[in-house]
Amino acid sequence: MSQAAESTLPYYPFEVRVYDAEIIIAELVQEIEAVEIEHMHALTRALEEMGEGKKWKVVTVIHNYSLLDTKAREYASSEYAQRFTIANAIVVTSLATRIGANFFINFSKPPRPTKIFNKTEMACEWLKKISSAEQD
Repeated sequence: MSQAAESTLPYYPFEVRVYDAEIIIAELVQEIEAVEIEHMHALTRALEEMGEGKKWKVVTVIHNYSLLDTKAREYASSEYAQRFTIANAIVVTSLATRIGANFFINFSKPPRPTKIFNKTEMACEWLKKISSAEQD
């Protein structure tokens, strides 16, 4: 992890932390059956509050399979929800979660570059290659 990392703050069901000057990591730490729209609102609020309104490269880590319900999926792929985002990296730890993440990318078509990884370090390396100016 980066030495610049700050403390982790809870935004149920996520814990969110600044990884470095451009990357925020949101980790789904609560076991929930489905990620719902209010959970996605909490994540957007975290990006706005922790990021002080600027755009970030975002890593979302999903340890356990959680279904992304329809309203949450529609919101997550909206321009409004992505207004504080330059690019998204989704870190998955299971085949079921990878299938769900692939569905989100291929059918919901988020408006920012989005890619799936098995490890947080690989996700951060990919995000570092993306120019912050691309989405300004």
